[in-house]
Amino acid sequence: GLIMIIVIGSNLCSDTMGAVTKLKEEGMEFEFHDISASLDNLKEYLELREKSPLYVPVKAEGRIGIPCFIKEDGTETMDLDDILKK
Repeated sequence: GLIMIIVIGSNLCSDTMGAVTKLKEEGMEFEFHDISASLDNLKEYLELREKSPLYVPVKAEGRIGIPCFIKEDGTETMDLDDILKK
């Protein structure tokens, strides 16, 4: 079946929108959770940021850490290529 990916990011972020465009071009199924459009999405992102080891270096460097991708199996990555090579 189709692989459903969750993209957590913001429509104010050019990296996020670039990734969204790329996924569309590749015809991949994904859900875009826009943290600047909904507090629920923001809350989901903050929880991820608190819990995920992926965010340790991000926080240390003072970055936001978007876009972040959650694969169907629950793996989190910030590497778009990792998502596209499926």
